[in-house]
Amino acid sequence: MPGTGITSASLRLQTPYGEVASSWRSTPDGLTLDVTIPPNTTASIRIPARDGTTTVKEVASGTYHFTAG
Repeated sequence: MPGTGITSASLRLQTPYGEVASSWRSTPDGLTLDVTIPPNTTASIRIPARDGTTTVKEVASGTYHFTAG
């Protein structure tokens, strides 16, 4: 979760289904989020906004890029 003084983070995890990866970074316009979900799986991706709200996206396997203001 983004916070004061933290401008980016990333994580990769090898699972029995393949690699899960997530990275985010703060930008002047908000937040960018990149997520990779392994084949034959699904995920719930939570995307925080500056106003404190969170959007949840249900996605299938693949690579995704999100931006939030």
